[in-house]
Order: sequence, then C-alpha cells, then structure tokens
Amino acid sequence: MQAAGMDAHLPKPLDLRRLVELVEIVAGKAVSLDRPKPAASAPRFSHSRSAPAPDADTAVHASGECAADVIDYHSALKRFGGDTALFRRIISLFDEDAPGLLQAIRDSVAANNAARLHRAAHSLRGLTANFDAQDAVAHVARLEGMGKSGRLEGAEQAITDLEREITRLDKALAPHRGRLAGEPVEPED
Repeated sequence: MQAAGMDAHLPKPLDLRRLVELVEIVAGKAVSLDRPKPAASAPRFSHSRSAPAPDADTAVHASGECAADVIDYHSALKRFGGDTALFRRIISLFDEDAPGLLQAIRDSVAANNAARLHRAAHSLRGLTANFDAQDAVAHVARLEGMGKSGRLEGAEQAITDLEREITRLDKALAPHRGRLAGEPVEPED
C-alpha cells in the first residue's frame, strides 16, 4: 500500500480511536489514545415517545428476541468513542444505504453478475460490521465470498437468510434511533 502512496490503512468497521490515532500519526503528532480521561458516562437516551428506553440494548422485541442478541451496542459505541450522536448517524447511513445494497445483491444474483454481487455485499458487510452484528455480517460475508469466487450456487437461499438477519438488525437498531437526552424536544402540533 505504501508503494501506492498510502501512509496507513483503517479497516472496517470504523474505530474512532484508531482513526484519530492514524490521523495524528500521519500529521506527525503521534499521541496515544490510551491516555487517562476524566470519568464520564456516555449520554443515555431519555424517555419520550420518540426516544428509546435507557436499556434499549436489552429491550425484548415483540418477537421475544433481545436486541443484545443481534448487536453489541456497547462494543460499537466504544469504537465510536462513546459518541451516541455518531452512532445514530451510522444508523442513518445504514437506513439510507442498506435497502439499495440489498436490492443490488438481489439484482446481481438474478443477473448472475458475480462482480456486482461482490461489491454490493462488501459494502453491506461494512455497514453491518459497524454494529458488531455478527450474524448479519456472517450472512453478507457468505454472499460476498460467492461474488468473489464467481460461484453463485445457493445464492438465493443466502439472500433469504441475509434478509432475515437484516430485518433482525433493523429491529435491534430501532430503539437507538430516538433523540438523545438533552436534545431539544420538537413541539407537537
């Protein structure tokens, strides 16, 4: 990579601490992110009709499934430096991009286009990895591997499995889409 002019590489999923560290190294200000910080708790969600409960990561959905069985909220939030607003922004990116990527995966398989399947699955894997959603990551990685190898046998079932996992992920993220404590409440009409 250095031969191509790259100074560093930041693999997915995003790790805010590593990103800052790499920027500081490249800028010549190498500092450790392991320096002691004042004790502060991450902002919690507040109660409102648009906000999740404080323990949204352990909420049980109507399906009887716990969100913590789908995503590792605390691990993901730690990678984002405890920044819940950034976490919500990544959820927004997921909401914006995942449907199109799923459609691209379906279309690629229907057209027997392995290269397109590989690209779409790779992008979706990066999005799901941000949430430490291991089951979703595994299913999309399976399709990514099929695209990379050019062998699409079993891809229809793999898509069905992936869609089920993306639905589970979407439900697990729902409680985290609300407003944060301290954000202004919009007046109701």
